[in-house]
Amino acid sequence: MKKALFIISLLFLCFTAEAAEGFKLVGGATAMGWPGDPAADNAGYVLTDNGDGLFVYEGMLYPANGNDGHDGEFKFMVKENGVFGGWETKQLHPMEQNSTVGTETAVMAAGFDGSDDRKWTVVTTGWYRITVAESSESFTVTAEFIDSPFRIVGGAYKGWSTGPENTLALSYSADETSALYSAEGVLTHTDNADVDNSAFKLLTDTWEWMPCVCANEPYAAFGAFAPFEGQAVLRTSESEPDNKWLIANTGLYEVKLKIDDNAAYTLSAQYVPSLTVISGDNKVVCSRNVDDNSVVFSAEFDATNDGYALLLGHADDSGNGWYLIADNSAPVAAFSENGDTPTHKAVYCNIDQARLQAAEDSYTLSADLSDWNAPSVRVEGNGTTTGLNDIAADNEVPAEFYTLTGVKVEAPLAPGIYIVRRTTTTKKMVIG
Repeated sequence: MKKALFIISLLFLCFTAEAAEGFKLVGGATAMGWPGDPAADNAGYVLTDNGDGLFVYEGMLYPANGNDGHDGEFKFMVKENGVFGGWETKQLHPMEQNSTVGTETAVMAAGFDGSDDRKWTVVTTGWYRITVAESSESFTVTAEFIDSPFRIVGGAYKGWSTGPENTLALSYSADETSALYSAEGVLTHTDNADVDNSAFKLLTDTWEWMPCVCANEPYAAFGAFAPFEGQAVLRTSESEPDNKWLIANTGLYEVKLKIDDNAAYTLSAQYVPSLTVISGDNKVVCSRNVDDNSVVFSAEFDATNDGYALLLGHADDSGNGWYLIADNSAPVAAFSENGDTPTHKAVYCNIDQARLQAAEDSYTLSADLSDWNAPSVRVEGNGTTTGLNDIAADNEVPAEFYTLTGVKVEAPLAPGIYIVRRTTTTKKMVIG
């Protein structure tokens, strides 16, 4: 997980640092804005005391958004004699006004002297982990901008267990007025009485059940036949409803969480966001047609000697992703003259394991993915064949023969049309 690291060195204007009882982050950079009375129990965010002189805040911080009380700034109230006091009590300030916190590394001095009420200024919307570390002579604040602070968890993914292996991380991308977090993964609908087996919510980087991101209503449902967008909420206490999203159809989904500068959370999702044909260096994005009961992709494409792959959604930099592959043991995807194809299935693998070999130069593709567990794929050759009736002689490498439905056969061959594979070359042959 990539993190942009900021280190804020807080140097006191005294010879030795006083032992701190605690800190509370307050300011217009938080969702609640500047409190009227920072001493109130519900004002600001108390940093968690992790022991050994470490105090930690985890959560969203926001730039100025033009609304009263939300100026994008923050500072720390200091706990003394067991309590946080009002504005007249001790506070922790930067040494320079408008010292910024964003995605770039920043080193800033700070102290208790805040006669001109200096503050830090947030310039990037995002999730931050801020750690105040106490030493014998100073305090050091380390602020980390977390790129993947939200993770899908639930029965719709891999069960209601925390941990990296059971959750799906959403990755950060910047937007002019918001932070956008997104991920692609297979979410599952289960037909049984326990709806939580088909539901999910979002954990945060704390790896605790709270705070978490929940739906705005009980079991907000979405599925294959319409894109979804709805309000989400950050749940921070047991008294708030533990609402979840409900999956109506099993399949690959692109899930996005948008958090704008007004601290408004929106979750959107789309079933199988794209299907791309990859042939050599060429990529053809299929057109997508969705109605009340079908999700169909279509395209025309040219094949190369390396064949082609059918990518669902997006692959990572190594070519790993969800692909449609022929569900049989033949090393070629064989297509008959009327377009019948082997049964296909969706598999997570590398592109090198997903390539389908072609017997013609160009094809028309139609893929109905309404049922993720039984996709209907039809690929028709456009009549341009490679080496029809012309198999290159290579006596040192034996040829493999397949029917047009992908069944391997042995010589002697009965009259008909066959697909012949020799090393990396695949061609058609007519036996009279």
